[in-house]
Amino acid sequence: MTEVAAGQVWRDKDKRRNTAVRIESVNPLEVTARVVGTTEVRTYGLARFAHRWKMSSDVRKKQGVYMLKMACNQDPTYFLRMTQTKIDNWGAPLCPCHHEAMIEA
Repeated sequence: MTEVAAGQVWRDKDKRRNTAVRIESVNPLEVTARVVGTTEVRTYGLARFAHRWKMSSDVRKKQGVYMLKMACNQDPTYFLRMTQTKIDNWGAPLCPCHHEAMIEA
């Protein structure tokens, strides 16, 4: 179990609730936390808190941009999107106007 300490940010394991709290104080029996973005203060039993919450750094971050934007070298108004996997497998696409490899925009 991760040690609970003041100043840490924890997220609810139940994604439907989508709640994050910042730990204000910890004693052997309970945790006092403030809901991030509000003034609401909540108190939890230490065992219940550790079971229901995950430290924010342990939560998987959302995926960034999936599709990469590729643009023509000579005409940046012509662009398309494709995945990094396709670029790795087949190389950069050719611009239909100039027949040159496109670059990542």
